[in-house]
Amino acid sequence: MIRLMTILALACLGAIAIEVDGKLDEAEWSGAQKYGDFTIPSGMVKGNSNVPQAATEFQILQKPDAIYIGVKCQEPDMNKLKSTPADSLWATDALEMFLVPDGSTTEYYQFLVTYTNYTYAMYYAEGGNIQPDRYGPIWKSAIHSGADFWSAEIELPLTAFYMTRQNLWKTKWRVNVCRCRAAVASERSSWSPLKRAYKEIYNFKTMDGFPMRPVQDYVYVSSAEADVIGEENGKPKGKLNVKVQLDKAGDFVFFGKEVRLKAGQNTLSTPYTFEKSGRNQVRIDLKRASDGKDFGRFFPILASFVPIKVNFTLPEYRRNFYPGQDYSKVAGTVVRAGNNPVTVTLEGAGLAKKTLTLKGDKLSFTFDTSKMQEGEAFLTARCGEHEVKEKIRRLKPYDKRTSWISGGNLIVDGKPVLRRNMYSDYYMGGEAFKEKYNKDDLCMTRDIVWTGDWVEPARLVVGIEAKEATRDVYPCAEYWAKLDKSIEKAKKGNGVYYYISDEPECRNISPVYLKHIYDYLCEKDPYHVVLMGTRACARYLDCADWFETHPYINAREENGVRGYDREINTLGNYIDEISTLNRPDKCIGSMPTAFASRSSERISRYPNFTEMVCHTWAFMIRGCKTLFPYAYHDLGDVPSVYEGIRYIFTSADALQDFILFGKRTLLFHNSEAGAALWELKNGERMFAAVNYSSHPVTVTLKGVKGKYLEFRGDRTFSRFDNMTLAPQEVIIGTTKKRGENLKSFKNVASEIDEKEKVRCSTGNLLFNHHEDVEVAASRPTPRLPYKMFDGTRDVLAFYDIWGKEKYYEISFPKPEFIPTFSKVRIYGNNLGTPTIKIRKKGKWIQLEPQNVVKDKYMIGFDYPESYRTVKFHIDFHQNYLEIYEIEMLK
Repeated sequence: MIRLMTILALACLGAIAIEVDGKLDEAEWSGAQKYGDFTIPSGMVKGNSNVPQAATEFQILQKPDAIYIGVKCQEPDMNKLKSTPADSLWATDALEMFLVPDGSTTEYYQFLVTYTNYTYAMYYAEGGNIQPDRYGPIWKSAIHSGADFWSAEIELPLTAFYMTRQNLWKTKWRVNVCRCRAAVASERSSWSPLKRAYKEIYNFKTMDGFPMRPVQDYVYVSSAEADVIGEENGKPKGKLNVKVQLDKAGDFVFFGKEVRLKAGQNTLSTPYTFEKSGRNQVRIDLKRASDGKDFGRFFPILASFVPIKVNFTLPEYRRNFYPGQDYSKVAGTVVRAGNNPVTVTLEGAGLAKKTLTLKGDKLSFTFDTSKMQEGEAFLTARCGEHEVKEKIRRLKPYDKRTSWISGGNLIVDGKPVLRRNMYSDYYMGGEAFKEKYNKDDLCMTRDIVWTGDWVEPARLVVGIEAKEATRDVYPCAEYWAKLDKSIEKAKKGNGVYYYISDEPECRNISPVYLKHIYDYLCEKDPYHVVLMGTRACARYLDCADWFETHPYINAREENGVRGYDREINTLGNYIDEISTLNRPDKCIGSMPTAFASRSSERISRYPNFTEMVCHTWAFMIRGCKTLFPYAYHDLGDVPSVYEGIRYIFTSADALQDFILFGKRTLLFHNSEAGAALWELKNGERMFAAVNYSSHPVTVTLKGVKGKYLEFRGDRTFSRFDNMTLAPQEVIIGTTKKRGENLKSFKNVASEIDEKEKVRCSTGNLLFNHHEDVEVAASRPTPRLPYKMFDGTRDVLAFYDIWGKEKYYEISFPKPEFIPTFSKVRIYGNNLGTPTIKIRKKGKWIQLEPQNVVKDKYMIGFDYPESYRTVKFHIDFHQNYLEIYEIEMLK
């Protein structure tokens, strides 16, 4: 009796685990609230009704460690449903659950379960624009079939939401459940009211009461790679290297071995034998020592055994000697399986055949090649039955621009350069901003441009990613034919680099696939480097020469609190994936955040000046060598970004020799701050200390001695213990004065404040009221209306090139916001003389101005009286229309 009473008491407290069998027969389900009234999204309605033919209802149980979702689907034709394919996502009935643990719309999770219990999970970031992780959570689901219904039971441990940073976690989530009746009625329905698609996260309903994840439970396995050194029974054998990020230190068990993990990023390694050569789905085994809680996940890992491999130190890059480089030596090391001797032979390009026999553990070779002629030589390494042959080239002079990598630096026309450019020059900016941008160089390296034609597969062949690029295969003939044309075009131009792929990790592009393309480019055109934009540099290490990584901070403001999608203290981890490898043939740069995702995220904010400088130097102290901020089309929106870029670029230019050639030592890095020291061969030194946090911190720079002068400031530093850094402050000191002609941080900050006041003081009645109006236009607006009413009069907000009836219409649906105006100013290009109408008593009335004011990029209308209207309509009569700002004035 006592035992029975105990069981009943535990059941009442929710301590008895739900059995995931699809039946929803536990007592807790019977008492949980039911959510129904699913509707068909308005854009999917067929006929006159948005009510689905079969009803759906779901329940959610919110446990301290897991979320349980139970769904019951009425189905009048179960026999037809049971005949659907077992492994099809889209040809059978399915449920999709969308969960947003940060409560906003910056990131979300999708879980799909089909009637046959085929499952799929995905994580989306930046408002759903990207999928930056090969998401592989541990979760459960089960299906139960009844006479006229089927039900699903899903268990989602809180550990499955490892992509959500702890500081973003909320107890109020956005939630949606959708149902697809593909086999019976081709009907899609949703609990939240949607318009056209399931992923309209702004329209998801909110639900409170979700458990708060404990800080010690934020454990994120961020990457996993294979290091194969041999084979066992035909299976690749070596090590599995894993990176783990967490907020609170603790003791864990990693594949059976106890380990102590510190707060921040950790690197773990374990012996591992992979199931097969190629791609393996590996379950990462990571549990907490104290309670056995599972923080594992699945990772697709490429593993293959290479019995013999040659690593070159000379030539340093791509096995090529470039015009002007010293070609007197070929040197490197050989890595082989086993202990057998290795024979290394070099011949070709005017060289007499030379042979070395290497023995022991460290197999190094050096050949005198001072008499090497322009052309090709071949180095062959043999070990037992295995052989590898590598081509070495001494390249002849080239009559166009050349680029390569040396010492981890980008070399252009024989000179090292710290590239400083904006991403996507001239795209979606408009003529007025282009004119301003071209006159104001912002200390850019404008001549460091791409080759001018695409090599990225999806740009050359429509649909190629879905067809083949996500698989470990060789690209198709159609792609190679188009690539050849791009290469020939590039050889005739003055570009510096090829751009092989943009965010391949977000679309799961195969590194094997891209490696085939990279090797082909290197062979066909040795004179241009290959650039990739990615947050997964280690994964695509062999697919490019130069990496621009872009973990955007995505500043946000919610209920008056400033926050970030990615904490500034995590940014350097992405740089480390290249900078810590001692690979002089790879260059690592960053794409600092120079934009706001306001078109898809209402809480998104532009970075302020302090954030701009802080997060850029969070990259720099970790070894960043180039700067490629994203993006040009938001650059001019606010002074903090525009002048912030000028400040960052001029600083990088003044300190370029330290950044490119200085011996960099990372002094420390923790969750609050970081610092580095650079030393030049001439004895000059520089330190940079960065406060990542929004509160003051005190730091000590161990090993820094002597007298340092503040860069872009007037302080002098001679003691480096207990230095206080203001919130997000960056202090840079040099042993010799640098940047004497550059404005101080304080002066630039003051200038930005003044320019911001001007931006916000135009008198426009529509200023920052984009959420209070509705817009209709002659073509889909490229962004939300915030660009049209932001006080910036020279950046594109809307365009219509060839529309026969070009118009822009503003409605005022809120009675509390219907402005009264007597003047209108329209900023744009090719405005002509537009006509303006307002809606009065159900009729359109055209307004006749008393006075018209014109400028190059502006036309204004002054009216003899004031008007108040619920709709305001502008017709334009010229092609290539661009609009930057619409102002209503009293």
